[in-house]
Amino acid sequence: MVVCYLLVKQLFKVLSFLKRHCHRYGLRRIKCGWSSSLGNVSAVAVELVSFLLIEAYLAKITEFLLYCRFRPDPRTLAEFFESDISVLIPEYMDPLVDTLGSTVATEFRAKRVRPAEFAKMPASCCARIHTLPRAEYIVRMEKYFDANLGRKQLYILPEHLKIIPMSYLLGRNFAFKHSFELFLLHVYETGLIGQYVKSHRNDMAMMERNFFSKGWLTLDDLLPLFMLVASGWFCSFFAFIFEVVGVKYKRHVGRNRVQKLNGQ
Repeated sequence: MVVCYLLVKQLFKVLSFLKRHCHRYGLRRIKCGWSSSLGNVSAVAVELVSFLLIEAYLAKITEFLLYCRFRPDPRTLAEFFESDISVLIPEYMDPLVDTLGSTVATEFRAKRVRPAEFAKMPASCCARIHTLPRAEYIVRMEKYFDANLGRKQLYILPEHLKIIPMSYLLGRNFAFKHSFELFLLHVYETGLIGQYVKSHRNDMAMMERNFFSKGWLTLDDLLPLFMLVASGWFCSFFAFIFEVVGVKYKRHVGRNRVQKLNGQ
């Protein structure tokens, strides 16, 4: 497609060249008097296609530079373990890590960073192990928000590490055991548990945007494009200055020759 476009553009240049030089070389038999309106429309069309192709090419360059500069965020545990992201694991969380399974525990130990080491690192260098409500709270409250880039530094990995069932544990001689059972039964019958589950699912759907970064373009991401455009403008400006100086110089030389001829 690009080759065909370049050939057509060169053909238009050849036709315009022939139109200008037909009468100069006395080629009366060649009819090159095609209408000026068609020529103007063709020139505008060629320039428009040139602009679109150049913009598409610059977009591809920007996409390539962004791909080389920023790695995509992991969305599964396998992708996370293959990445170079460390995990902040305090000493009191070691028993919890041991219960996650041998494979997950081994990977976490290899990526483990203690709080003393984390204090010397940026906030976005390490992942954290939180419950889902705690992670939603951190993201919702815009903690670790990067004001320069205009986005959050943390996101929630969709895959769970482990689902831990929980229940109430009461002693045999607990005085309010029967009353507590009746209370839980009444809570279930009134629909509060179902309402809680429904609201939790709604919150999960609303908080879906916090599970992974969207990859929005920012000014820092477009810096290579700005540099490319600025360099193009810089070269165009110098080419324009060089052309203006050349025209002025030719006019000056022509005037001097005319004055010399008149003086003679």
